[in-house]
Amino acid sequence: MTPTTSPWSETVEGFRLSAQQAALWLGDRDRPQSRVCCTVSITGPVDEPALRGALESLVAEHDVLRTRLRGVAGMTLPLQVVVGDVAVPWRSLGPPAPAPAVVERERDEPIDARRGPVMRAVLVRGGRGPDVLHLEFSAMIADLRTAACLVTRLAERYRARADGPGRDERAATEVGYAQFAEWQHETLADGAARESIDYWRAYLPSLPEDRSLAMLAAGPAQGGAGARHGGSWPRGALSPGQVAGLEMLAGRTQATPEAVLLTVWGCLLCRLTGQRDVIIATAFDGRGFEEVRGAPGPFATTLPVRVATARGQRFDAAVRQIGEVMAAHRDHQHFAG
Repeated sequence: MTPTTSPWSETVEGFRLSAQQAALWLGDRDRPQSRVCCTVSITGPVDEPALRGALESLVAEHDVLRTRLRGVAGMTLPLQVVVGDVAVPWRSLGPPAPAPAVVERERDEPIDARRGPVMRAVLVRGGRGPDVLHLEFSAMIADLRTAACLVTRLAERYRARADGPGRDERAATEVGYAQFAEWQHETLADGAARESIDYWRAYLPSLPEDRSLAMLAAGPAQGGAGARHGGSWPRGALSPGQVAGLEMLAGRTQATPEAVLLTVWGCLLCRLTGQRDVIIATAFDGRGFEEVRGAPGPFATTLPVRVATARGQRFDAAVRQIGEVMAAHRDHQHFAG
């Protein structure tokens, strides 16, 4: 813990930000509303007090879910300070409120790691359909893996409510997020991260200087030349046959399915843009150690992966190359900042 005395005679005791938090802060400090959201359908009758109690018991167990950021004069980055309040802002809405509309409105509600709240919950009663629980977290305390793990543990805690309150034994073996952040700083300070630092110093300069992606010309069917197009997240599911083919190709190339899909995407971008070299911002979960696999906190990081194509190169060779890069990135992901 780092105690810091400000010129206003206030002593702030807290922990330094992790590399992931620092990147989020520096990129978003003027808009501290970035958040992670998840929506869960609940079947069967809901015991609302028990559900709310289960959520607050998880907040009590994990310090990062009770963290606020406190600025200190003379410091560029704030400290993360754990507070004692376990109460989660909670609203319950009746059946007339459609869940999608509620989720959309929640985006306009404040969520701020500096002033709070850092998370909130809305229970939407479904009437004839299932009830829906919508959860939002500040991106400074959670990532998508955090949301998924907490939903799983919330369901377990809620189902076990008849047994009375109890502590999740996994929490006792997991590293708290503040301790993870301090480990990052200490490892950098004592030189133990030298191998990772050297890796990134070698990889990043190898990326092409021109990192702009050639824009695709829009024909009449897409709205006419020069038309502007808003981004969207296409959704879909792979068929069992496609999954089997993906796994077969991954096994044949000794790569992960993620590496296969990333190679496909990179090759497609190269073909559509006419470029031989593209860089894809790729998400890594930042949980390379067993002690943090299920722990809450913003461990995830986004790293550049270069996809370079060459005439006559076989797809299998490209997959192996990307697989090797992703494996190396994963080994050094904790010190990419």
